[in-house]
Amino acid sequence: MKLYSRSYLESQIAIALGGRIAEELKFGHSGITVGASSDLQSVENIARAMVSSYSLSDMVPMSYNYETVSDNTKFALESEMARIVSIVYSRSRQIMYDNMRKIDNIAKVLMEYEVIDANQLLEAYDD
Repeated sequence: MKLYSRSYLESQIAIALGGRIAEELKFGHSGITVGASSDLQSVENIARAMVSSYSLSDMVPMSYNYETVSDNTKFALESEMARIVSIVYSRSRQIMYDNMRKIDNIAKVLMEYEVIDANQLLEAYDD
């Protein structure tokens, strides 16, 4: 079993949210598609594991079997999951907003070449 830190799992949530955030920033709230649905399922799974299995949240440090807990406990677990995802989403959105020009440059290069190497990526990133 690998040992994952809270920051690593939060980074995995941020990565999974990236596509949805990019759509929101580029096309507005009404332009969001269902393309990120499997990524959002990953976000939910990671957040649930952080809260109920790994005790990597601000809740009482213990493990919960999500399937057998009371409705009140489920509500508390889901609220904590939502809090974690909301924080990661806000942080990720700000990073992407601050770097939108770089993201657009990389997208233009990818549209032209489809596959790029590290040098092309860095060049597009630095433009």
